[in-house]
Amino acid sequence: MLEESDLRRSDLYSGTLICLIGIGAIIGASKMPMGGTYGGVDNPWYASPGAIPLFLGGLFCCFGLAVVVQGWRKGGGRDFGKRVSQRLRDRGVRARGVKVGALWGGLLAYVMMLSLKPFAGVSVGLRQMVSPQGHFGFLTEANGANYWISSAVYLTLFVLIFGGWKLRFFLLPRKLSLLVVLWVAPLILGYVFAVHLRVPLP
Repeated sequence: MLEESDLRRSDLYSGTLICLIGIGAIIGASKMPMGGTYGGVDNPWYASPGAIPLFLGGLFCCFGLAVVVQGWRKGGGRDFGKRVSQRLRDRGVRARGVKVGALWGGLLAYVMMLSLKPFAGVSVGLRQMVSPQGHFGFLTEANGANYWISSAVYLTLFVLIFGGWKLRFFLLPRKLSLLVVLWVAPLILGYVFAVHLRVPLP
């Protein structure tokens, strides 16, 4: 069971996270229309699409700030800087931090690849091998080809980083099948979504 000081210190972290979520909601709400005419009806600002996210974001910020203040006043901030510096000097903590950072960085890179479509040009070459009317015709489209390669690259790097394996690991005959699975799985998933579920790929 956590001690009182540890609980109060956790309040600092959780309250800060709640505040960040609220700030994100407010930023998103600021990009929505606030008032105006829709369907020939003049709508006030409190009836606009951004009103509810703005209100909820403000609540999250207030509640998160209240949790941070309460945690700090009850001892959560005692020796806070010293404890943080000690944890940063801990090799185990640093190693876990690197892995967590790699996980979130990899997810961000994957989303960026789906958005920027660096492998979209591969679809031109695939048109020579895959019929647009066939089961895997989605590969002849820019989104389909980019989704397949981006997903396979992300899964391969994920296994390499978190499995602690070297690249030569995949050259072993028994492990080569794993590399095949990492590239075939996104292909099958893309086929199911594009052909059977009729869901466009990102």
